[in-house]
Amino acid sequence: MDAMLTGQPRHQAAYLYLAELAVNGTNIYFNRLLELELAESAYKIAIREQFGSKRARDMRKDGRALRRANRLANNLSTAWTDVLTNFAWGVVELQDVSDKVQPLMRRGLGSYDAVHAATAMSLGSSTLSQPTTALAW
Repeated sequence: MDAMLTGQPRHQAAYLYLAELAVNGTNIYFNRLLELELAESAYKIAIREQFGSKRARDMRKDGRALRRANRLANNLSTAWTDVLTNFAWGVVELQDVSDKVQPLMRRGLGSYDAVHAATAMSLGSSTLSQPTTALAW
């Protein structure tokens, strides 16, 4: 997400990471859940901008940040589509890995992280890469 929003503190590093992946011919596989997470991130950013970090959780239902949140969500969706044009990519549907999620949660992963780990495992990968970390199982 940081790579796609220029106003984010880690934008430059994340953008360079994505660019390096593209130059190296990396294939991207992701779970459809990622698209929903991008939209959720947009709403969280807009709420924090409007109300600050301390009040963000309590202000989720306040409608004043919705216009900015909707605009950010649309921008992220468009940016994600643009990112994918630079890669060979594939998508895994949630229902294709749902039976693998709960066992991963029993090992300590949160539900969203478990979905992404199950997606990677279903593709035969032994690592899940993020700009600053890699999880191995």
